[in-house]
Amino acid sequence: MTVTGILSSPSQKRTFLLTSSMVLFICIIGIFMIAWFAPSTPIWNSLSSLFISSVASGVFALVAGLYIYYFFVDPNDIAAKTTILPQDIKQTLHVIALRAKDYKIFVRTGRHFRAEILPVLVNRACQTRCPIRVEVVLLDLRDKDLCEKYANFSQGLII
Repeated sequence: MTVTGILSSPSQKRTFLLTSSMVLFICIIGIFMIAWFAPSTPIWNSLSSLFISSVASGVFALVAGLYIYYFFVDPNDIAAKTTILPQDIKQTLHVIALRAKDYKIFVRTGRHFRAEILPVLVNRACQTRCPIRVEVVLLDLRDKDLCEKYANFSQGLII
């Protein structure tokens, strides 16, 4: 998986940033432990320098990656279709409904769409006095491959 792929999901972004920050924090504590408790010999000094260089490289990589992610947009990503992770479905669909001029969704039964998203679209259309074209594509239960893909996807769904 690419860094762009990891950082495109809010839940994976939080996990990645938290894990990276914790590893770097533990490494910084390790640097201070070596400096405080280790004897001042050439071997310990070399180990400390190597550890400091590794942590500095990690911090630079994390900061550079976040800078590129937040300030630059790949035009190919804008036009690409996205698959939303199960943890991000509710939040992402709501944000899309608040900004959409047209809305097309592929669903199994459309229960969440009818209960949560459709009222948002109706309210937005009434407030802006502009029509919103809505297209709902239901899962074809006769297509076994498609149903298996959906079943595998929905196994990770947290409700």
